[in-house]
Amino acid sequence: MKWRIQEAKARFNEMVERARTEGAQTVIRRDEPVAVLVSIDEYRRLRSGKSFKTLLASAPLRGVEIRRSVIARASQKARKESMQVNVEFAAIEHDPEA
Repeated sequence: MKWRIQEAKARFNEMVERARTEGAQTVIRRDEPVAVLVSIDEYRRLRSGKSFKTLLASAPLRGVEIRRSVIARASQKARKESMQVNVEFAAIEHDPEA
């Protein structure tokens, strides 16, 4: 449910109960979300401490092939383009009239 700030202040106990029973409650200001109230159980679940690395390591990826060639080629292309730009800037710095 979405709550305007003044409404959230006035009905805070209800907002807390709804967060506990219905899930996350969003607080809005000028029609834009600014905060979310969640139950302590949801907060603990979200803060479980699993790092992204741990999450990936626990993912069921057995038999899945992950190829780096597309990423490697894009990285090489970006490096080459960056080097070309550096060469061009160096030439301009060396001879601004060129």
